[in-house]
Amino acid sequence: MQKNKQIGPVYIRRMDMSDVPFVLHYETKMFDQHVEEKALYEEIIENKVSHYYMALLENERIGYIGVWIPRPNAEILTLYIKEDFRKKDYGFVLLDFLLNQLAEENVDSVTLEVRISNVAAISLYKKAGFKQVSVRKNYYKDGEDALLMYKLIGGQE
Repeated sequence: MQKNKQIGPVYIRRMDMSDVPFVLHYETKMFDQHVEEKALYEEIIENKVSHYYMALLENERIGYIGVWIPRPNAEILTLYIKEDFRKKDYGFVLLDFLLNQLAEENVDSVTLEVRISNVAAISLYKKAGFKQVSVRKNYYKDGEDALLMYKLIGGQE
């Protein structure tokens, strides 16, 4: 998969070791639970089906996206944009970048789970062409349900 790309003012690159503290901080904040640094390092750097990308604006890390690609399908694991940079389409730019990468890699489809209360993320995913497939009851540690969403890559349903 492609490693680096400039899209408008946003520079997207493959994650490296220098990104682990940033991701560790926001994954812990986002999921309200401790994430082990070693596990995160292994996921980002060593897992062969895992691909993580960092979005930068004027050399500042503003967000990231992670996906597993156990061909022929993929699963988006995480998408995060820092609060100050939300509602400015940076999340869509990052997601669209990833979807284009998956299309180039001939991935058939992609899925993700999202909290039912995360209206902004659901809207983003729908804008990118994802469809709601089902609800996963009590999916999150706090008991909240998740929407399972699906997108066919490079084709129409």
